[in-house]
Amino acid sequence: MTQTAAAAYCPARDVEVGLALAYLGKKAEAVREGEECLALPITQQPYPEFVNYVQHQLVRIHILVGNHERALDLLEPLLRRPNLLTPAAHRPQLRPAAGQSPLREARARGVTAAPAHRRPRKRPFETANIPDMILALLLALATAATTPADLGPVPNDAVRVYLVRHGQAFSNLDPEPELPPEQLDRLTELGHAQSKGAAEALREAHVTRIVSSPAGRARETAEDLRSALGVVAVVIDPRIRSLEVGLNPKGEADDWDWRSAEWEAGRDPKPPKGESMQQMGERVLAAVRALRTGHKGQSVVLVAHSEVIGAFVGALDGTPAAKRYPPKIRNASITVVEAGAGPMPKLIFSNYLAPGPAAAP
Repeated sequence: MTQTAAAAYCPARDVEVGLALAYLGKKAEAVREGEECLALPITQQPYPEFVNYVQHQLVRIHILVGNHERALDLLEPLLRRPNLLTPAAHRPQLRPAAGQSPLREARARGVTAAPAHRRPRKRPFETANIPDMILALLLALATAATTPADLGPVPNDAVRVYLVRHGQAFSNLDPEPELPPEQLDRLTELGHAQSKGAAEALREAHVTRIVSSPAGRARETAEDLRSALGVVAVVIDPRIRSLEVGLNPKGEADDWDWRSAEWEAGRDPKPPKGESMQQMGERVLAAVRALRTGHKGQSVVLVAHSEVIGAFVGALDGTPAAKRYPPKIRNASITVVEAGAGPMPKLIFSNYLAPGPAAAP
C-alpha cells in the first residue's frame, strides 16, 4: 500500500468521529475534529475521492451544529469537483501504481474486478449521499431563525446578545484615503445609513443595553443604534476592541499583511505587544459571559469589529484560530448568540445584513 493510501484511512476515521460528536451535541469538539482532518497534509495530496469524502463529512458536521455558512463554503467546491453529485459513473476506477505491494494490487482487483454475481464493494469514501446532504442543508436553512424578526422571546435564564459590526468607516474604503487616523476611524455617510438599517432590524428586539468597542467607528455606530432604539446610554468595554496586531519580526507595528500570512500558513502567533486570534476570541467570550449577570431575559447589543466577531464565533463553533481570518463579517451585520447557564453561548445565526445600503467589502 502506498504511503498516501495508507495514511488516508486515519483522517477518514477521525472525521467520522467528528460526525458522531456532532450527533451527540458536542459542537466545538465535532468541528475541531473535522476541521483538523481537512487540514492534514494527506488531504492536500492528489487523492481526490478521499478528499471529497472528508470534506463531505465536514459539511455534514457543520449542518448538524448549525454553521450553515461554513457548510455552504465547503459545499461549493465539492459541486465543482468530480464526486457523487457529478457524473461519477464515468470517472476512472483507482488502480494500483507500478511498484505497489501485491496486497495493494489484490485489494484494487477486489474493487475493480468483482465477480459478476456480486455487486462491487464500494470504497469507504463512496458511500455518502451528497444529494441527501444538500436536502438536509436546505431544510436546515429553511427552518432555522435567520433574521432578528424570526426570534421569539428571550429565555428567562439567558441573555440574548446581538453582535453588530460597525458601519462602513473611512478606513474601510479601498483605496484608503489620505486622512488623519482620527478621521479614518469615523463612519462614512454610507456607514451611518448602514447603522440605521441595523437599528431598524433590531427595533422589536427590546434592547436594554448597548456596549461598544472604544474605537470611534464603533462608538458612532453604537450612538446611531442608541438614538434609534431609545437606550439611555452606551457603555464602553475594552474587551471587544479590535485585534492588538503587535510587532512583526522586524519590530514594525500593525503589520496586517504579516499577520494574514501567518494565519494563511496555519499559525496563530502572539507577537510582542500583540495577541493571538485565540486570545481575542477568549476575551470577547468573557465579555459575553459577564452579561449573564444582571441581564437574564434581556437583549443586549455589542458593537465591535469584523475580526472580533469572527474570532468569537470561531471560539463557539470550534474553528481553529488560524482559520478564523478573514472573518467575512460585513459592515453593520448582526450576529446573535444566547448565553445561559452552560459554559458556551449558543450561536443562533451570524452575519445577517438588514435590507438597505450594501455592506462595504
